[in-house]
Amino acid sequence: MSRKPRLGFGSPLPLKVVYSGPLNVRTLCEYTAMAALLLVSLAGHAQTIPDRFDAILSALPGNTWSALVENDSGTATYYERNPDTGLAPASNTKLFTTAAAFGLLGTNYTFETRVYYEGELTNGTITGNLSLVCEHDPTWNTTVFRSARAPLEHIAAQLKALGVTSVASNVQCYGVCAYNFSATSFLAASSTESKNAVAAIAFRSALLAKGIVVSGSAVGQTGFTAPGTLLYTHHSSDLSYEGRPLRLGVACIPLLKVSHNVMADLLCRHLGWKLGSDDSYAAGTVQVLTWLSQMPGLHTNGMVMNDGSGLSRGNRFSARQCIALIRYMLGAFPVWDEGLPIGCVDGTIRRRFCDMDGAKEVHAKTGSLRTSIALSGYVHNPRDDQRYLFSLLANRTNIDQTATRQAIDDAVVLFSGSFRVVQPQVTWTGGTVGFTWPATPGHSYRVQFKRTLSDPDWQTLGSEITATSTTATSTDASFGGVPQRFYRIWLVR
Repeated sequence: MSRKPRLGFGSPLPLKVVYSGPLNVRTLCEYTAMAALLLVSLAGHAQTIPDRFDAILSALPGNTWSALVENDSGTATYYERNPDTGLAPASNTKLFTTAAAFGLLGTNYTFETRVYYEGELTNGTITGNLSLVCEHDPTWNTTVFRSARAPLEHIAAQLKALGVTSVASNVQCYGVCAYNFSATSFLAASSTESKNAVAAIAFRSALLAKGIVVSGSAVGQTGFTAPGTLLYTHHSSDLSYEGRPLRLGVACIPLLKVSHNVMADLLCRHLGWKLGSDDSYAAGTVQVLTWLSQMPGLHTNGMVMNDGSGLSRGNRFSARQCIALIRYMLGAFPVWDEGLPIGCVDGTIRRRFCDMDGAKEVHAKTGSLRTSIALSGYVHNPRDDQRYLFSLLANRTNIDQTATRQAIDDAVVLFSGSFRVVQPQVTWTGGTVGFTWPATPGHSYRVQFKRTLSDPDWQTLGSEITATSTTATSTDASFGGVPQRFYRIWLVR
């Protein structure tokens, strides 16, 4: 049976970074390899990075936390606090919505908008109504286009090219036509009929701008079936975002970068309508949770999902579930990573981490409600060229948003570049445990151990070891028969 070790990192000072930290060896049958050495400074700061991480979160005692930091592969845990406790994740919910859409629909999926006409189309004139049926296309906004009317102008231009010159009756919108919603808007704040009426007005204006005369009014309708004859089908991929066709994988980049509530809720409801029972949040979240239940390494116990955006305070996800999702998506769908905001670069963390080691190294999704602050993603450490996956969810009635965000940022940057993680080798031979670790020739190291981390003092194992090559070794022949020991390796000089 193998068990994933819980590891910590020391507290480095500038310029001089060395390797040390507790490594828990229980028995050979439990595990025979360590995942990482701890880093401390030559000056000997004894406080480990888990200690520092914990102190940062504990400075806000009113917050309830679900927090976890693991390595890229999930073989080592560096910090955890209630990692399986489900909390309201705010907009971290969008991670799950977009992931399920990728898995269920595919990154090349496109959103359709169909155009129907009633009556006759004679000499360019439609004698009846002209109707759009919108299948939740999430891109009709200024987050994606310079003008939210761009898709409607494209449709109008295509109709003009098909010979349409006038519409004798009304312009109508069916389905769910979410036109010109901002990132912080609420999709459910208005009825479908009223949303479609706003889109119909914009479509009528687009037709007029292309020289197509409309005699009737703009009308919002309900349902996804329009009367008449199919005239044209528009696909979201007919247009582009930053030079790339607007397929699902590309459309989710601006969705995640700015944390667009309406785009995420449209995507959730589209999953329910396309794959489930109806156009509703409930139908959509069933599809998301069902897909998540089949994801390797993710357990959906305790998950609650009421919408696609995270605006619902009743949503519940844990830090472990967030990290499991991130790990899977980074491997299975690389384009999904492009949507994660980057510290001091873009998206919702473009103004965060700018004066910290996390600038350009933190890739993570934010979450913010009156009762919840969250950040989940990964940080790249340029010193060891490794990624550290993290999720920090904080809940509290009337949470202090500024202080909680700062605490999260201060904790995350502990893994962003102030230390280097190395992978030691651990062997077990006849009751003797051996260590081999990367070293610097001429530097001296000291191996120490404790029976439990609560012991007041570390005991030194043997004498100091001076490295003569790029590796150093040590053994503990007294380990046999001991149920467990924790080890750390210090750079002495």
